[in-house]
Formats: sequence, C-alpha cells, structure tokens
Amino acid sequence: MSISKPVVTILGGTGLLGEHLSTVFLTEYKSHFGEVRVVTRDPTSEKAQDLRAKGAVLYKLDEANPRGSFEASFVGVDVIINLLSAGFIAAEITNAAIEAAAQSTTKVYFQSEWGGDRSTFDFDGYDLELWVIKEEIAKRTRDLMKEKKVISVYPGAFSEIVFRPGRFSEHLLSGTLTETYR
Repeated sequence: MSISKPVVTILGGTGLLGEHLSTVFLTEYKSHFGEVRVVTRDPTSEKAQDLRAKGAVLYKLDEANPRGSFEASFVGVDVIINLLSAGFIAAEITNAAIEAAAQSTTKVYFQSEWGGDRSTFDFDGYDLELWVIKEEIAKRTRDLMKEKKVISVYPGAFSEIVFRPGRFSEHLLSGTLTETYR
C-alpha cells in the first residue's frame, strides 16, 4: 500500500514572502509533496511563470469572486499556507480565504500571522490598528476552524529573508521558528 503525498496550496505565493516560500517547497521540499498549488492575482507574471517552470500548479485569484477562487484551489488539498498580508488586502478577500478554508477538507491551515507573536508584547502602543486587525482575523480563523489544526508561525521581523531558498536547516528550524497551537 502506498501513501499519497500531501497537496499544499500557498495563498499569495508570488508575493515578497510567498515567492521565496513557494520556491523552497518546489525545490528543497519538492519530494515531500504530491502537488504545490500557488494562488496569485496574476498567473501570467514572470514570478508565477518561474514557479510554474519549477512545478507549481497556478490558480488565479479572481478578486470579483475570491471565495470561488479559493474553493477551486482547495479541492483535495491537505495543507493551506496563507501568506496574504492580513490587514493590507481587502477584508472580503481575507474573509473569503478563511471561510473557504474552513469549509474545505484541508487538515492544516497556516494563518497569515507573519512577524512577532503579539501575545508576548507588553508595552505602550500594543494596540496599533494593524495588530488589532490581525488579532481579530486570528480569532475568527480559530473559531471557524475548530476541527482543523491552525498554526501561527512567528519568525520575527524580516521573514522574507528567513524563508528564502537555502536558508532552512535544523539549526534555523529549532532556533528561530515557533509553532503556536492555541
């Protein structure tokens, strides 16, 4: 009996952080995944075509129907990695991604929580509008996905540098990344 390899969908896979993470999945970790899907606003872009050449299956984010775009890219997927910039993209796109993921058969959802773990901050100014928005998104995500494993990754600042190809090693993974299960 053979075990099929997991299918992963990366939202925002051609963005600043997404391009690097997609490349890592398509090169260093390619043998671990049956398929790597990348959701992007422009599948004809040079970045998207470079990822396609490495083996990515591209899905277009239709901003007029984001829920439908996400649902199509989530069919049969095991892992969803959301690299959309929470707080910087339209709320309806963020909500469509969360709702479609909650209704999908995915087992693991990495939410868009890049940066520092705000729950450890205890200083004046903690209530920055973006942080409040991210906390609301994180709470809503966990409320909708109680039956799924929801993971937040807090690599700290400059995560686009941390996740570039060639940077993964046991030392980096054990020393920099923290998985938070709540």
